[in-house]
Amino acid sequence: MQFRFDAAPARIYWELTRACDLACTHCRAGANAACDPRELSSAEIARVVDELAAECQATIIFTGGDPLKRRDFFEIVAHTVKAGLPCLVAPSATPLLTSKVVASLASLRIGAMSLSLDGATPSRHDALRGVVGTFSRTIQAGREIVEAGISLQINTLVTADTIADLPAIHRVVEHLGADRWSLFFLIRTGRGQTLRQITPVQADAVMNWALDIGHGRPIVTTTEARQIAGVRMALVLRCEGSGSETATVSCSSRTRARFNPPDSFR
Repeated sequence: MQFRFDAAPARIYWELTRACDLACTHCRAGANAACDPRELSSAEIARVVDELAAECQATIIFTGGDPLKRRDFFEIVAHTVKAGLPCLVAPSATPLLTSKVVASLASLRIGAMSLSLDGATPSRHDALRGVVGTFSRTIQAGREIVEAGISLQINTLVTADTIADLPAIHRVVEHLGADRWSLFFLIRTGRGQTLRQITPVQADAVMNWALDIGHGRPIVTTTEARQIAGVRMALVLRCEGSGSETATVSCSSRTRARFNPPDSFR
């Protein structure tokens, strides 16, 4: 494998603002409703985008906080797309995320959007997001994004309190028609310092399960759990057929059986 460090950066996660109307229990940024006056101006953001476009073809992911809290959000997205950089958007599921917003982003030809879903039911998801009604807004926005022809990614927080709900969340993600499901393993920072991480054994079980189910649509990826690459390699090395796809799937199923059933990661 050849690494091309001169091609970096490949992906840039740009937190345009800390402002957000949700009150998520795990927010690393400690977001609040108001924008910070120290945020970059429209002109400053455009200059950085132009400098990036002149040097690389990095994919720009605009996130926050909630990027929709910036009044110049669409101006920023339009400039990024015009500069020739692939552009993705990660908004919060609030009343700001309307069908008109989705349609406007589709017209700008952004590459994808991501939404967060941390529970398979309103009570579970809304408890983590701190605002009643967030679950229904997420489901509605997800449907509108898919219908608009924008690739949808769903992000799910993995903690000791959400782990048992993962199979049910996966079914919701499948039903929405998302292309990608990303499992965000909790890092205890910001507000998330009060949440409980899963154990190493549970993490291994989740990653084996994720490898099992991630061969169709949506594909399953992990964030803050790069060790999944080691888990995948260990499965390949233990499997017959020199790591063929069929052997890997079969071996993954057998390895997972040593842990808990996929519907109850206790």
